[in-house]
Amino acid sequence: MGSSSDSSERCGSRIVRFRPGRTLILVPVVLRGPRGRSDNFRFVLDTGTTTTMIATDIAERLGFSARDAV
Repeated sequence: MGSSSDSSERCGSRIVRFRPGRTLILVPVVLRGPRGRSDNFRFVLDTGTTTTMIATDIAERLGFSARDAV
């Protein structure tokens, strides 16, 4: 059972084409800050990590502050 606020319902799936043998797979993403400010980026797909990091200047541009850090 899910509610309308489930992230799976808010975010769609997308096919990302890549070339085998290349060193990086770039995935288009939209980051949304706590006050609704958003921007488009390309992230590197890393299947071996459980953490995503973004640069401080990008976080600040989206409206995050140091107190939002985990």
